Amino acid sequence: MKIAKDGLLRTTTGLNMRSSRGVQQDNLVAALVMGALLHPLQDGVSDWVNVRVIGWHSSASNKLYSDPDARSTVKATLKGAVPAAIRTEGPWSFVKLDGFVSYGPADKPYVVVVDGPK
Repeated sequence: MKIAKDGLLRTTTGLNMRSSRGVQQDNLVAALVMGALLHPLQDGVSDWVNVRVIGWHSSASNKLYSDPDARSTVKATLKGAVPAAIRTEGPWSFVKLDGFVSYGPADKPYVVVVDGPK
């Protein structure tokens, strides 16, 4: 399978998400955990992949969770400004965060396709 806009990716390692392509001192937005699911915002891949991570955020933490419960799976640690809420449930906000992740070396990529066109 190949990376496509309607697909789904999974991180194969802990991975930094950046606000722009490349490593710069001020562009780190989140530290993703291994196994985090990402939604590609582009077709194909170069060195960097434009992606979206979605999840739940509580003002009591800088973590992004898979469900509105602090006992659920952590997807990422937010490193910058908290994204705008799409909807809220009590103290929880459902958010989406867009950014870039490095694809990694071709023989051991940092992200793999979970679902998408063949």
